[in-house]
Amino acid sequence: MQKRLRVTVNGEEFEVTIEEMDEQESVSASRPTTPRPQPRPVKPPEPEAASKPEETKKEEPVVEQAPAAKEEPPAREEPAADRGDVEVTAPLAGSIKSVNVSVGDKVSTGETVLTLEALKLENEIVSPADGTVATVEISSGDNVDSDAVLMTIDSA
Repeated sequence: MQKRLRVTVNGEEFEVTIEEMDEQESVSASRPTTPRPQPRPVKPPEPEAASKPEETKKEEPVVEQAPAAKEEPPAREEPAADRGDVEVTAPLAGSIKSVNVSVGDKVSTGETVLTLEALKLENEIVSPADGTVATVEISSGDNVDSDAVLMTIDSA
């Protein structure tokens, strides 16, 4: 039994014929094989003209405007002396659950400085160095992106 099928591959249509074989035919080596016809592209059917004049609509060209350039918020202008030399960054995007330190607090390496909730899990963010908290850029409830600076520590 043969079947004719129309197959679309990467947007290009092909018309193919397949033949259903039983198990003995597919295993039999004595049966001569015929060369396989190469698939050929099939033109899509032409759209039929509308039979009613009221159904005929004139397509208007689509004009797309380029998106307006995003205005970035002004950068925080803090004197370099106020910022610490070690940055504590978010390892992944999430929401600040709690901030455990404030500016001027002394911290030790490995001490939990804040809790970040990401993917319904609470992640403890620890101080990467001993020192004094110089700036805290976030507060509880803030949403942050991955690699965002959360606070700085002055290790001197």
